[in-house]
Amino acid sequence: MPHSRAATPADAPTLALHHYPEPKDAPEREIYAAWVTGAIERGLYLGWLAEAGGAVIAGAGLTLLE
Repeated sequence: MPHSRAATPADAPTLALHHYPEPKDAPEREIYAAWVTGAIERGLYLGWLAEAGGAVIAGAGLTLLE
Protein backbone atom coordinates (compact mmCIF):
# COMPACT_ATOMS: atom_id res chain seq x y z
CA MET A 1 0.00 0.00 0.00
CA PRO A 2 1.38 3.44 -0.87
CA HIS A 3 2.46 5.76 1.92
CA SER A 4 3.80 9.31 2.00
CA ARG A 5 6.72 10.86 3.80
CA ALA A 6 8.53 14.17 3.98
CA ALA A 7 11.38 14.71 1.55
CA THR A 8 14.89 14.94 3.01
CA PRO A 9 18.16 16.26 1.56
CA ALA A 10 18.99 12.65 0.61
CA ASP A 11 16.03 12.77 -1.80
CA ALA A 12 17.53 15.61 -3.84
CA PRO A 13 18.43 13.43 -6.86
CA THR A 14 14.88 12.07 -7.01
CA LEU A 15 13.38 15.53 -6.67
CA ALA A 16 15.68 16.78 -9.44
CA LEU A 17 14.61 13.93 -11.71
CA HIS A 18 10.95 14.77 -11.06
CA HIS A 19 11.62 18.46 -11.76
CA TYR A 20 13.62 17.74 -14.94
CA PRO A 21 12.26 14.44 -16.31
CA GLU A 22 13.24 14.95 -19.95
CA PRO A 23 16.61 13.55 -21.05
CA LYS A 24 17.47 16.87 -22.73
CA ASP A 25 17.24 18.57 -19.31
CA ALA A 26 19.55 16.08 -17.54
CA PRO A 27 22.38 18.64 -17.15
CA GLU A 28 20.06 20.79 -15.00
CA ARG A 29 19.44 18.00 -12.48
CA GLU A 30 22.74 18.34 -10.64
CA ILE A 31 22.26 22.10 -10.27
CA TYR A 32 18.69 21.66 -9.04
CA ALA A 33 19.68 18.85 -6.65
CA ALA A 34 22.31 21.10 -5.05
CA TRP A 35 19.79 23.93 -4.72
CA VAL A 36 16.99 21.77 -3.31
CA THR A 37 19.36 20.17 -0.78
CA GLY A 38 20.16 23.58 0.69
CA ALA A 39 16.55 24.72 0.50
CA ILE A 40 15.37 21.67 2.46
CA GLU A 41 18.10 22.19 5.04
CA ARG A 42 17.08 25.85 5.47
CA GLY A 43 13.37 25.02 5.65
CA LEU A 44 12.60 26.83 2.40
CA TYR A 45 11.49 23.74 0.47
CA LEU A 46 8.84 21.38 1.79
CA GLY A 47 8.46 18.17 -0.14
CA TRP A 48 6.48 14.98 0.16
CA LEU A 49 7.07 11.71 -1.61
CA ALA A 50 4.66 8.83 -2.09
CA GLU A 51 6.22 5.38 -2.04
CA ALA A 52 4.99 1.90 -2.87
CA GLY A 53 7.08 -1.23 -2.74
CA GLY A 54 10.15 0.79 -1.78
CA ALA A 55 9.97 2.98 -4.89
CA VAL A 56 8.96 6.64 -5.18
CA ILE A 57 5.81 6.82 -7.29
CA ALA A 58 4.89 10.51 -6.90
CA GLY A 59 5.92 13.71 -5.23
CA ALA A 60 4.89 17.25 -4.46
CA GLY A 61 6.85 20.23 -3.27
CA LEU A 62 6.41 23.76 -2.06
CA THR A 63 9.04 26.50 -2.17
CA LEU A 64 8.76 29.16 0.50
CA LEU A 65 10.01 32.55 -0.63
CA GLU A 66 12.40 34.46 1.58
